[in-house]
Amino acid sequence: MNARTKGLEPSAQPTNAGWRKLMPFDDSSTRGQMSQCLKYDRSAINWMETMPYLSGWYDQSLVETVLDDMAFGGGPTAMVWFYLDGGSRKLSDKTEDQINSEEDPTD
Repeated sequence: MNARTKGLEPSAQPTNAGWRKLMPFDDSSTRGQMSQCLKYDRSAINWMETMPYLSGWYDQSLVETVLDDMAFGGGPTAMVWFYLDGGSRKLSDKTEDQINSEEDPTD
């Protein structure tokens, strides 16, 4: 670990088990899954959708809804996000500088 990667190391070994369980549901919307599998009626689904999100959110793929919640929703699976002081342009500028330099980026 060096200064560039400090705080960015994974908290556990990656696994594909969850992905394999989730992928069979990729062809249906969140709304469809809640209606067909969980037997919620339209008004209940609409109400649940507008609590944490905006209307229309459950029209996307169930997999997309799960991944969005993991990334942005908080809770035990929430991602840790960082900001770049000076904006994301700093990342591309530093990347370009590194590519154009003759230095080894691992030094």
